[in-house]
Amino acid sequence: MELKGKRVIVVGGSSGIGQAVARAAAAKGAKVIIASRNKEKVDQAAGEIGGGVEGRVLDATKEEEVQAFFERIGAFDHLICTIHPASREMLRHLVRPLDQTATEAARQWMEVKFWGQYYCAKYGARKLKDQGSITLTGGAASRRWIPNHAAIAATNAAVGALGVMLAKEIGPKRCNVVSPGLVDTPVQHTLLSEEELKAHFTYKADLLPVKHVATPEEVALSYIYLLECDFHTADVLVVDGGNSVAGVGSPGYKNLDGN
Repeated sequence: MELKGKRVIVVGGSSGIGQAVARAAAAKGAKVIIASRNKEKVDQAAGEIGGGVEGRVLDATKEEEVQAFFERIGAFDHLICTIHPASREMLRHLVRPLDQTATEAARQWMEVKFWGQYYCAKYGARKLKDQGSITLTGGAASRRWIPNHAAIAATNAAVGALGVMLAKEIGPKRCNVVSPGLVDTPVQHTLLSEEELKAHFTYKADLLPVKHVATPEEVALSYIYLLECDFHTADVLVVDGGNSVAGVGSPGYKNLDGN
């Protein structure tokens, strides 16, 4: 399916992977709407992308707000969710052995990463046109052991299950999940110092068969493929640079308080 003239909604489209997806879809002639909860970032991203991209403010963790958003949007062709809840403070309490994990941080993580996408899928599916698609976002920790990531892994696995089950419910409309590995997005630069992040990226790149950390633009190509391929549904598309065959015991982030 060509994207030219298609109506594409990108929730989480103000930065990182979401913004890269929005830019790629707009370049193919799609009518793109990006949504995020920070108006300033939404307006800035829409202006940078250009091409008539519209920006809307949406807090995906609020069910009533998500429902009202899709009622206002009306019929559309494709929905992509790339929302990501990471903050240094949250991960400081979350990236730990499970018996030391702050339950509230785990709840906050799932509130955004799972329930935010759940609400978008639930209410977005009602407005999805025939031959349309929904693409959710999981993550590498759901497939491969990464120390101190149990809560994160469980959330990503839940997103994967949601996408696969929803595909059966809405067929012949489609639903898939993209599961990225480590990506050099703006949020990464808020989690560690530049020196720490450079060392982290260097370490991870050396483990990966492709020998580099992904850019948002590289990962965005996977979303575009899923939008355009009418025969692809009920799948979790892994885009991790070969992380699944990388060195055993890859540490991911250390605890962000230095422990």
